[in-house]
Amino acid sequence: MIHMPEMEMWTYTNLERGSGVVRRAGVNFGAPGSRLCDAGTWWVEYPFIGESDDRDWLQMGAMLPIESNGEEAPTVFRHDSSWVADAAEGANWISASGLEGPVSLVLDLSSADEEEELPEGLTYTVRLHFVEPGTAEPGQRQFSVALQGREVITGLDIAREAGGERRAVVHEVTGVEVTDELTIELVSANNSQYEPVLCGVELVLEDDAVAAAPHNGADVTHSWAGVAPTWTERILSVLAALPFATSLH
Repeated sequence: MIHMPEMEMWTYTNLERGSGVVRRAGVNFGAPGSRLCDAGTWWVEYPFIGESDDRDWLQMGAMLPIESNGEEAPTVFRHDSSWVADAAEGANWISASGLEGPVSLVLDLSSADEEEELPEGLTYTVRLHFVEPGTAEPGQRQFSVALQGREVITGLDIAREAGGERRAVVHEVTGVEVTDELTIELVSANNSQYEPVLCGVELVLEDDAVAAAPHNGADVTHSWAGVAPTWTERILSVLAALPFATSLH
């Protein structure tokens, strides 16, 4: 027998989303199953595989089907993890599969207990995993990424940033405010020859216990709070400050 730690190990789960706050979770697009990473995040595959397709573990019903902004839905690509040069130790499998195309996702993080109200002011660190899955050269695949309607990454060029194809890139966005849902949108640049790609999304609650835990790391870090609020956010903020605002709730 030969010890081969690089061999892939996948499973599935039918665990349901429980009550309380989501502390950390991962969604691995196009993966052949679920998997626990070394940092302690449980990653579930999407689209769901086999018997796991009736799960409600992260309450991702809002993601079914994946919204496509009226365009053709994203396609799934998948490779063996050895196909990817990883960005973090033992995490290359996250970027071995993904979605390619116009992506608009909504992750429902509300409690499974409909009577439970989650605390306000929760912030998450969101890590986005990318790879150049084809033969696009620098400048040929460029796109922006928006979280909660705010454009946090502009002109992302994976091939240029990673130095070529099949090399994983991880962008981290800190301080993302989440109440019940997290929205993620990828939009191609006007001069892009190829569609956006997204391999995985990891959510980590920003509190002392989780912050002290190990994580997969990131190549680039962005601050969500450092991005100008959208016009909708500005209008709601103004309305909330008005004397009659209490009657709106």
